[in-house]
Amino acid sequence: RMETLQSKIEELFAESASSKERNASLSNVISAKLEEIRKLEVLVSSLITDAEKSSARIQELETIRDALDEALSESTQPLGVKAKELNEMQSHYNTEKKRLEGEPCALRKANEMLNENLQKEEEEEDMLTESEGDMPTEEDEDMIMEFMKDWRSEEEEYMPSEDVDDMLTVEEVRSSVQPRTNTPGGGTSSAVFTP
Repeated sequence: RMETLQSKIEELFAESASSKERNASLSNVISAKLEEIRKLEVLVSSLITDAEKSSARIQELETIRDALDEALSESTQPLGVKAKELNEMQSHYNTEKKRLEGEPCALRKANEMLNENLQKEEEEEDMLTESEGDMPTEEDEDMIMEFMKDWRSEEEEYMPSEDVDDMLTVEEVRSSVQPRTNTPGGGTSSAVFTP
């Protein structure tokens, strides 16, 4: 019986040693698993931090997008105004271009009209000069007056006084004087009295 008990005790010790070994092995496995869990927790924490940063970045990008959309919306209206101003400037440019292209014709016509007017004025001046040249000069009038005085004095000697009153007046004499005329040689003939 003692031997049997001894044998059982030894078996129990052996089982105990084996259990200790299994416990040690399990302890090592548990420690390894705990280490892996710790690493996983660190990784999860890092992922959570990255997710929070990504979320903040997404919010920041959304804010920037909203600001850009608002700026684009605001810039669209001035762009329409600028486009309208540009169209008006283009229309003004086209109008001015047509006007400037038509100016040479207008200037040419104005120049022709001016030349015609100048030519007419020159012709009128020439006609006026010729007409002035046909009028009796002061020298001719003096000669006529002297002639009339002599003629009246001679007539008074031989005619009654009432007949003398019927004689030509100076104005009538002037009207009866033929104007000076241009001669073919370029000179002028003297005035001729026609009683």
